Formats: sequence, structure tokens, C-alpha cells
Amino acid sequence: MSLASSLKAMGILLDKKWGKNVLNTYVLKNNIDNLSYSINQSKPLIFKNINVGKHIRPNIDLNKSDLQVKLCSYLHLEKVSKRYSLKSLGLIVDIEGKCYLKEQDDEKDLMFSFHIDYEGNSKSEFYHPISHLQIGGNAIKDVDTGSLLKIEQPRFSHYPIDIILAIDFIIHNFYTTEQHIQFTSLPAYRNLVKESATKYIKPYLDSIYSYWSKEIEDIDFKPQEAICSLQ
Repeated sequence: MSLASSLKAMGILLDKKWGKNVLNTYVLKNNIDNLSYSINQSKPLIFKNINVGKHIRPNIDLNKSDLQVKLCSYLHLEKVSKRYSLKSLGLIVDIEGKCYLKEQDDEKDLMFSFHIDYEGNSKSEFYHPISHLQIGGNAIKDVDTGSLLKIEQPRFSHYPIDIILAIDFIIHNFYTTEQHIQFTSLPAYRNLVKESATKYIKPYLDSIYSYWSKEIEDIDFKPQEAICSLQ
């Protein structure tokens, strides 16, 4: 299935089966071509009615709070020989909303952010895995940190996540298994997720595994570009 067709199919599936928990699914259906897409922060894919678990600071009452996950992503493919390879990919996850603070008996806007990037030829002063997860982002760049220390490092090695894998990631992490199992078990949903995993996770893992196996010939990067210890 083409890139545009896959995103459109996921958008339709979300509308039909997950519509009460998601907004702006039109971003998956419009202005998408077969080599790239861009879902920017002015029009993010939004997940509502989320569950952020028990160990939360500050101490908030989830029943009186309105937290949302805002998902933005871009992707660019390039043709290498007879196949399409990932050129660049970015994913931004902002978790934000008005929250009720139990101890202060007051409301406050709270936020958290992380991003996952896939980018080659980094000129960073520090080790920069080709695909990595990093805590922080523009959404919390200038936020008062209180007693928390906010630093640039580390960048955690992480497999690439396109928008379909990101949707699967958000649903599994911010809704209970009981809430999502019926939806995430749908054959149409599983096929879309497997297709993206085959396109983006498998080449990443193959490239890493080539450190141990010389039988893998088509790799997108050297193993040490993904994990610093594989020199």
C-alpha cells in the first residue's frame, strides 16, 4: 500500500472505531504524497480522554483534569537502488492540558514533551544516534522548571516511528489494554501497523544486526551510528 493510501486508511479507521478519542484525523487524509508527509504543530493529531497512570507529579486529580496528547510528524523517503529508504523522520509528542492540583485546590496548565528523530550526518558536538528519543521540545523550552534540571543529553537510541506507528504507540501507552484491545486487535489496524513496522523498524534493526551478521547486505547506516557501543 502506498504511503498516502496507508495514512488515509488509518484516518478512516480512527474515525469509525476510535472517533470519541481522537480529533483532526483529516490531517491523515489531505495533502499526503507517496514520498513525504508533514503534520505540523498548527494542526496536530489530537488524542483525548487519555490516562497517564498513577505516578504523576504534581499530584493532580485526573477526573477533574483535561489532558491531551498532540501528535506531529514529518517523513521523507528517497529511492536508493530498487527500494525506498528513509531519509528523515520526525515525531513530536506534546502532552498538555488544564489540570486540577489536589494539594493547592487550584487549576494549572501543565505540559510534557518528547520527540523522536531520524536524521543522518549530524554535526552535533555529542554522540547523536541516527534515530533517537529526546526529552523536551519547543513546547516546554521556556517553561519554569522549578526544582527540575533540564538538559540536552542524553539522546536515547530508538527505532524510527512514522505517524502510524506513533498512533499505535500513543494508544498503547495512554489507554488501558481494556480500553483499546478491541480496536488494536482489528485485522485492518494490525495490517497497517505491521506494514509500517516492516518499512521502518525492520531496516533499522537489520542495520544494527549487521554488526553480528555479515549476511545482511542492504543496510541504511552503520551499527555504530545507532548505538554508540557498536564500534
